[in-house]
Amino acid sequence: GTLKETSPIHLDLFEVIKSAIASGEEGGEIVDLEVEPDEEITSTVEVKVAETATDETLPQVEGIFRQLVAAVLSLTQSQQLLLAFVVVYFVIKMLFRKNDPTADTIDDLAQKVDNLTNEVMEMKTMLLKMSEQSITER
Repeated sequence: GTLKETSPIHLDLFEVIKSAIASGEEGGEIVDLEVEPDEEITSTVEVKVAETATDETLPQVEGIFRQLVAAVLSLTQSQQLLLAFVVVYFVIKMLFRKNDPTADTIDDLAQKVDNLTNEVMEMKTMLLKMSEQSITER
């Protein structure tokens, strides 16, 4: 739905969560709270296409980073240790990569093709010179 349609629901949900947290902190039991939605929405939304892409990138990255940190902190200590070993393994693997032998082979083959092409060109020029000489001698 649109912002106008969903805003009252979000505000109601926020109020219910806020009251549940407040009652949970006081040691009391959590009670169902009925909240009447506001009929009128006073906030307006401005759409700025050019600024949105650049301005929202940093907060999105920060949000993802915070979620990642929260996810890691929610793991048990043994799971965190396992995750650390996996991350270190991949970092070491990336830093100390072996050279790909197929890439070297491809480069060698390309060099050989270039060399052979040059040799064929030289042979062609030599044959042309020889044929010109034989024609001029007749």
